[in-house]
Amino acid sequence: MTRNFLPALVLIALIALFGCARQPKYVVVLEWQPQVSEICKNCPTPCGVDEAQVKQAYAALKEKLSAEGIEVSLATRAATPERPSSGVWLCDVPLETWVGGTTLVSPCQHDAKGDCKRRTLRADARNYETIPADLIVRAGLSCADELKEHAGKIDPAAIGIPKGCAGCPSASSCSKAKAGGE
Repeated sequence: MTRNFLPALVLIALIALFGCARQPKYVVVLEWQPQVSEICKNCPTPCGVDEAQVKQAYAALKEKLSAEGIEVSLATRAATPERPSSGVWLCDVPLETWVGGTTLVSPCQHDAKGDCKRRTLRADARNYETIPADLIVRAGLSCADELKEHAGKIDPAAIGIPKGCAGCPSASSCSKAKAGGE
């Protein structure tokens, strides 16, 4: 009868020794900063980042990346003097960098005093006043690819620079980027 329990005991010992849960190999850190200005919070057409879109993107990224052993974490950033307006960052790199976009700022038409600035993301030849979940997911998948390619280390200064480009200050000023790569 002891022989019948031996495989089960070995299995229990292995689980106890190594754990039964797989540890994630990489972590995509999704951070977002909500609009902090009281003026902008009450705007009838909010701009920047919407909590519902961020949570939807977070759920989609978790589902897509968990099969690859990649964890996704979600955090809210507090406003700082360096970052007073809303935004999204993946592994400490701004979303607009991941999607090859730019951030535009203009006066809000709903603010008579001019205190509120409208933040718009320009990507894919479109202007986004509110960042949609699918754009956040696309950025998250790019971030995950970068993590896999570089063994979990991301150099924020190198994101958006075409492969084989040495010393270019940015992707937009790189002659290879304008020519479509190598």
